Amino acid sequence: MKSVDSFPGMRSDEKIILVFRKHWIIHFMGILRPFVLMGLSLSLLFWISPFLWKEGDPAFFLGLSFACLLQSYILIWSLVLWMNDDLDVLIVTNERTVDITQLGFLRRNITEMGLEKIQDVSGETKGIIGNILNFGDISIRTASTYHNFCLRVIPDPHLSARNILECVDHIRKEEVIPVDPNTILNRANDIRHAIDETK
Repeated sequence: MKSVDSFPGMRSDEKIILVFRKHWIIHFMGILRPFVLMGLSLSLLFWISPFLWKEGDPAFFLGLSFACLLQSYILIWSLVLWMNDDLDVLIVTNERTVDITQLGFLRRNITEMGLEKIQDVSGETKGIIGNILNFGDISIRTASTYHNFCLRVIPDPHLSARNILECVDHIRKEEVIPVDPNTILNRANDIRHAIDETK
């Protein structure tokens, strides 16, 4: 797994605590996809070609050119899909979570959420392969329905969700400031006096 030392928009006082990337099955499928698609298209071309073209016919060269273009398209399309999956990352720092999603070849979406806003984190595995290889989805929810993160095909989603919640709990415990009860009573008395003076 690649480590992340920094990310776009990282603050100077921020420390990266956790980094989540997609499961290795995504990379395996990214490598397998072009070979399967190229093999299917070539076998289809060779199966159809005797019925449509004869060797030396100009249409044969046109069909061969089309097959080469199709193979190139499949290879480039598979590379872009693999890159999109490889560059998706969820980063948890000591201040926030940052979800970096690659949406296309030159398009990236970066969404962030303060750790104090996180209400719930859950992990979910689906299907036989997901349970055997231990991958699934992580969902991070806030009180708002608009800012929810979902990172798909993450290794060990239940442990990852638990690790995020532990970070959130740790940050919340650090933010609790002990207050002296006398300070609260003095402040309440000050407010009461200010109200009496306005009457």
